[in-house]
Amino acid sequence: MSAPDLCYLSALEALAAFRSGELSPLDYLEALIARSEEINPRVNAWTHTYWERSRAEAKQAEARYLGQGNAPRLLEGLPVSIKDDHAVANEITTHGSKLYEKNVYPVDAPHVARIREAGAIFHARTTTPEFAAATVCHSPLWGVTRNPWNLETTPGGSGGGAGAALAAGMVALCDGGDYGGSIRIPASLNGLVGYRPPTGRVPGAGGWLWNGWSTQGPLARSVGDCALLYNLIAGQDPRDPTSLPGHPNLPDSFPHIEGWRIAVSEDLGLFKVEPEIRRAFREAVSAFAAMGCGLEEASIPWTMEREYEAAVSGYKRDGEELAKGLSPEEHALLSNHLQDIDAWEPGRGKMTVEAVNEVRAGMWETLVKVFSPCEVLVTPTVGTTAVAADIDLLTEDVTIDGAKVDSVMGWALCWPFNMLERLPAISIPMGRASNGVPLGLQIVGKPYDDLAVFRAAAAFEAARPFTERPEL
Repeated sequence: MSAPDLCYLSALEALAAFRSGELSPLDYLEALIARSEEINPRVNAWTHTYWERSRAEAKQAEARYLGQGNAPRLLEGLPVSIKDDHAVANEITTHGSKLYEKNVYPVDAPHVARIREAGAIFHARTTTPEFAAATVCHSPLWGVTRNPWNLETTPGGSGGGAGAALAAGMVALCDGGDYGGSIRIPASLNGLVGYRPPTGRVPGAGGWLWNGWSTQGPLARSVGDCALLYNLIAGQDPRDPTSLPGHPNLPDSFPHIEGWRIAVSEDLGLFKVEPEIRRAFREAVSAFAAMGCGLEEASIPWTMEREYEAAVSGYKRDGEELAKGLSPEEHALLSNHLQDIDAWEPGRGKMTVEAVNEVRAGMWETLVKVFSPCEVLVTPTVGTTAVAADIDLLTEDVTIDGAKVDSVMGWALCWPFNMLERLPAISIPMGRASNGVPLGLQIVGKPYDDLAVFRAAAAFEAARPFTERPEL
């Protein structure tokens, strides 16, 4: 097998090859390291790398597969990268911020501990914008992360490093966090599968565990790989009192969805979407009709004045908290969009917490009607692929079909489902735009119905497999 082909094995394929003896964990790791050293200078997806330690761990994994010592674990010897916003014990975790440049946590985040205990190798950490507070991926500490499909464009945020690394063949699996689309946006822009679980499925740590808009989840190159990592990290943990009992227990294969009714929306009533993305989306949803599914046009009357205003109010409130208590010297080290939250969408974001919750209740009332006859809702994941990698979020707008939209929240159709917390949502590739950047199909399910979302995603993947790779 050629080196590039080796680097693009699915996680499930690599693990099967380890078990059969066809592939050594060390040889696989060396291929990913070589790929990283070739490609990463152009995409800037890593914060820290741990090559020598990883080589030693790969040799230990190889011994386990050869029957020496303990039996291989679920992810034994598989390179998995952790976002530089999630605690890894005794490693630097910077949150993309100069304020945390030498920050070290004593213990793993709960989901990170599960990945480690399953035998994964943490060979590198992925870049994120400062405090994961952007839909693009650049920071004062780590610079600009670029999309391997088109280096002038963003790989998305906040999991842009994970998206770029997976798309470029530098890692097998990545974790992510999704507060407003931070898993699904990079999945869409990099031709990947990214899953935002319902809040409570994956245990968290620290203050963010109380914010139901945010949760951790998997990024991968296939639905099967995504399910593999999700099954591992989901489940109740005593460190997180908001984590749910029970477990999704996704199967190895998914039943067909013939006869399902699928709700369809091009724009959720409030987003601008490029004409070429609308065309690609309509072609993509026709695949569900070809499977024997019925398509229902969803009526979603969400508006900028109400739903968008509520979202901005929530995000601004959290952004203001990030900068609280900093000295003038510390404040000056922040990304510019965090230094002056009011300069982002000036005049917006004034709703009280009570008013935001009233809007959220109305949003769910709308979706009850959408889901009543349908199993899932499908939308485009993003409204444009032409967001510059180094965009200034305070001074530069994004333009979609000739109209200016907010550079942070105006171009990704993700955040409404974070506001509703308990809805599972996945992004899966549905083609490529004219600038070469992949396009994502977002599939949203009813509260806690992980299985329906994965069934729909697996059926779409089987009908419309995405096998292209970036030319780097």
